[in-house]
Amino acid sequence: MKYLALLVSFVAGPALAQTFQHEVSGAGSYSSLEQGGTKVKVSAWNLAYGYFLSNQLVGTVGLMRTDVEVNGSDADSTDLEVGAKYYFNPNLRRGSFVPFVDGAIGLVDASGNGSDLKFRFGVGGAYFLNDSVSVDPSLSYLRIATDPRTTGWVFGLRLTARF
Repeated sequence: MKYLALLVSFVAGPALAQTFQHEVSGAGSYSSLEQGGTKVKVSAWNLAYGYFLSNQLVGTVGLMRTDVEVNGSDADSTDLEVGAKYYFNPNLRRGSFVPFVDGAIGLVDASGNGSDLKFRFGVGGAYFLNDSVSVDPSLSYLRIATDPRTTGWVFGLRLTARF
């Protein structure tokens, strides 16, 4: 019996210490507002892929699409970014809240008017709903090299799955 317990511990031990290789996350929003005869519709979605370079460091690639319509006039943008995310705790498991920092550099194409350089730096945390899926609130500072310069803060809430 003790040999069976020893065998199970050798097999189950590595399974419990599972490490992830990939993460996929997404977020989106839609707003339709009207004030004083002005109608504004805004939709945005963001998809990101990450590859675990270590238990705590993830290389990321993201795509964001934003469409804005004001009284029938459209403005849209598409941006592509490459970056990294660092989890402060390697124990990614159900019920844990794991803080992270992330950043990226990218290109933004606004309404087909050429591309502008984008920088983004942020902090956040991953609250694990189970051993591989989390809800990730974050706060990021954004700077786009437009003329005039575009800067600001973005609060986000993402759903992330790891495998």
